[in-house]
Amino acid sequence: MPALPAFELQRRAANSFQRTQPRGVVYRNQLVLSMQSSEIKNTKIVTDYFGKWPSFHDFEIQRLILDREEVIAGDDPSLCVELIGCRGTAAPAYPNRGDCIIKIRFESIDKIHLAGFNHQNVINDIDIQSIWSEQINDQVLTVKILGAYGIEGEFECRSIRVVSLNPLNRK
Repeated sequence: MPALPAFELQRRAANSFQRTQPRGVVYRNQLVLSMQSSEIKNTKIVTDYFGKWPSFHDFEIQRLILDREEVIAGDDPSLCVELIGCRGTAAPAYPNRGDCIIKIRFESIDKIHLAGFNHQNVINDIDIQSIWSEQINDQVLTVKILGAYGIEGEFECRSIRVVSLNPLNRK
């Protein structure tokens, strides 16, 4: 594997540092507030299936849809993410591992930066924090897609909604 350029190493180190900051501290002139699962709409769809809200570790992003169609109706642009995942760390051949596709919609997105989308897009986690934005004088959610192989990125949104969870029947 080739060595990463210096700017990429610095960016990853900065992101790692920011992720390790405790909640309730000020960084980038914004106050980080603790995230409540109630801030995500329809979480029951996911928690009923998994028994808890998953970390999304080793899930794969299979589809990203940036949508501005609703802007005409008065809504802001959105990002819909489809993830393939399973319960726990069961091997692919295990019949009860619970493969599924989860569709999550991030509404009123802003400051979006995505990179590295490829044929697999395995992620380590999706980090969500509620912050106070001085720019709009309101709370926003910062979302970081922490990539393992393929896509990674970050953006802000005003709300998050689980759209669906569909179990896959793989044989």
